[in-house]
Amino acid sequence: MLVLDDARLRGALARAKTLYHHGEGGAAFEQDVRDTLNRYLPSYYRIGQTLLEGQNHEQKQLDIVVHPASIPTLPLQLPIDVLTAVGEVKTTLTSDGILDATATAQKLASAAARTTGLGPVPFFVIAGALGVVRGHDTWLSRHLAGLASVTLAAPVWPAIFSFDERGGASSLRITDTTPIRATTDDGEPLDGILTLTSNQLSSSAVCYLWLWAAIHASDAAGMDYRYMRRTFAQLVDKEGGLQALFRPHGSDEDHSLSGVRLSLTDLQLLTPRHDFRRPLDPAIDISDRVALPAPDDARPTSADALSPSPGAPAAPRYMLITLRAWVEEPDSWDESPWGGHPHATRRGYGYYDDMTDQELLDAARLFWAFNPDSGNWDDLQYALVAHGGTVRAVIEIQDYIGPFWGRHGFQGRLVTDQAVLANLLDRPVPSRQNPITTISFE
Repeated sequence: MLVLDDARLRGALARAKTLYHHGEGGAAFEQDVRDTLNRYLPSYYRIGQTLLEGQNHEQKQLDIVVHPASIPTLPLQLPIDVLTAVGEVKTTLTSDGILDATATAQKLASAAARTTGLGPVPFFVIAGALGVVRGHDTWLSRHLAGLASVTLAAPVWPAIFSFDERGGASSLRITDTTPIRATTDDGEPLDGILTLTSNQLSSSAVCYLWLWAAIHASDAAGMDYRYMRRTFAQLVDKEGGLQALFRPHGSDEDHSLSGVRLSLTDLQLLTPRHDFRRPLDPAIDISDRVALPAPDDARPTSADALSPSPGAPAAPRYMLITLRAWVEEPDSWDESPWGGHPHATRRGYGYYDDMTDQELLDAARLFWAFNPDSGNWDDLQYALVAHGGTVRAVIEIQDYIGPFWGRHGFQGRLVTDQAVLANLLDRPVPSRQNPITTISFE
């Protein structure tokens, strides 16, 4: 199907060219691109177009915005924090088009810099054709490297996908923490610009993977990504790996690489964007900018809403750890400085039904981006382990440990005391932006 989408978009480009004398070609191609890409997304998301909300009443037309489907109709103008990914469409991408795309990236970065806690902005360009006769892959690599090297006010994750019938290609900015990561055949992580020609992986396939990776990085609530991971593996699992062009970060030269492997980055390494598929925390107030549907029920939608009213006795606070779907990824670490095992291991992280107690304990207690010395974590006796909006287990916190690669964890044991579990186990909890936070109940 994805290979056919390359042909479908080339056909759309040919139709658009016949409309140029009416001044409608570009708009027709943009709509065909939006219609095609909409079919790539899970039902929680959709694609549209809007104006970016900027400073000093500055407006920027965005050809493609991936946004939560809980925003039923896009208003004329949207803030950056409700956009999952942003794209530009060029019927023919030239050097001037790259300059336009760079200017858009700068505006997106400026908007993101004014929004506290926002992760990197996924930004991509769809090119129907390239303004070059030959060497499409090196041309893409050079220009994306130039875009990626521009100093921006906030991080942007850029990519370009070309459907030129003379040589379709895809170019991605790759690091060990971008939502798609790449390694050599011996496992060395790559940091730079990775370019794949269509004979290795169709531009539609790479665009599909890239969009899902952008959603994967922004999804704080935790969709079930097992299907996506299987599809990802099927598309990139080419015997001997992929042949690619690679330009190391800061270099002016491309190198041909054999045996390149692509994978989705561990969600714990990413900074999630706000999740507008789920009921929102009161602190995230965009009601004056976007009309959002009401929650399905009247349950409180944040830890604050679950807290006691002013003047009431302080309710107990708990650590809340939200586990997503299970990921098979063996890991090891040295816990001996805190009296633990010097060769501690686990075979993966996340949650699945009927996992062992040890798997659950090790998936929940390590490795999280939090600072146990900040004061926010003082006097917490228990950690609630949630999956799918329900408390699945309770852990007694005994000691904080770390850092491990800039992250922390804790030592503890699963609680079996029914007097404790009776009030906590199977209790519904709100979806939170951060997989590790605190919560209190009345």
